[in-house]
Amino acid sequence: MKQPAPGFPVSKGAIDRAGETLRDWWLRPLVDVAVPEEAAEILFAFRAEFQNPMKKMTVGVRQFVARESPAAEPVAVGQRLNWAPQIVEKLGRHPGMKLARMQDIGGCRARAVPSPSCGLRDGCDRAGPDTFRRSDEA
Repeated sequence: MKQPAPGFPVSKGAIDRAGETLRDWWLRPLVDVAVPEEAAEILFAFRAEFQNPMKKMTVGVRQFVARESPAAEPVAVGQRLNWAPQIVEKLGRHPGMKLARMQDIGGCRARAVPSPSCGLRDGCDRAGPDTFRRSDEA
């Protein structure tokens, strides 16, 4: 769970209240109601706190990939923070979720380019939401 950094001026409770305010705003029927500015500012600041740790993790993944991956099989490593509307929409989908405990604020990933030596057709076949199967297991 991401805790506010020592220099982060907002408490975990304030982060959760901002999330609740934004969730309530998101779930309202469409009317001309402006985005709650203070809650949005807290969300942007909270989201920005993930940038530096994510950058460090991405550098580590790149170093690991460079060390372990053959030069003939390139691996793309990328990072991203979720957009603020995606975060608020997720809060709306999960009414019990607290913003300070949300786990999917940002992340990094490595994606290998498929090669004939890996044994997978076009990288992989999706067998289910969390399952991959080799092409020869059809």
